[in-house]
Amino acid sequence: KRRSRPLNPARVPKLLRLEPMRKPLLIVSCLLMLQISGCHWSDQPVFLEYRRPDNVPSDAVLVQQPKGGVWQRCEFSSSTKKNRCQIFNWKGGVLYDETFLPYDLGTSVGSADLRIPRYLPGVGRDWICLENGRILLPESRFGQLKSFLDKTPRDNNGGQIPQIPLKTNESSREIELTPIR
Repeated sequence: KRRSRPLNPARVPKLLRLEPMRKPLLIVSCLLMLQISGCHWSDQPVFLEYRRPDNVPSDAVLVQQPKGGVWQRCEFSSSTKKNRCQIFNWKGGVLYDETFLPYDLGTSVGSADLRIPRYLPGVGRDWICLENGRILLPESRFGQLKSFLDKTPRDNNGGQIPQIPLKTNESSREIELTPIR
């Protein structure tokens, strides 16, 4: 049997041997350094769903992505028979606020089927994936995004699995493809 030996003070790390009043001072100092360096707890992706920007509608869904997320919402307009969707970045900036068309070129998605899940593999910041497997693309970039999604691999059920994050150049609206590493 192994016997436990008394704790040797020389082997205890210095940080743990601080006097009782110095530990809180050290913790406060570390937190202050983090704050000064620009690390804001409220900007971390973990806290996004609890910090909805003021201009994001209350029925928008935070869709989780590898580096943060986007707020998405859609509605079906009975007068135009089209889907009107909005996509906001995590800080509330409007990325899209326009008519969205189904990727499969089918009819518009009715109100009952416009359910946006919080997370799906292959979700991009420029399109909306619905729970029923359909994908909606902004009308202004439909051809460009459709050709991109046509080239992405499919899963065993025929569903799209975009593996490459999509970045857009705001001035020319060109697509740059950057592989995930």
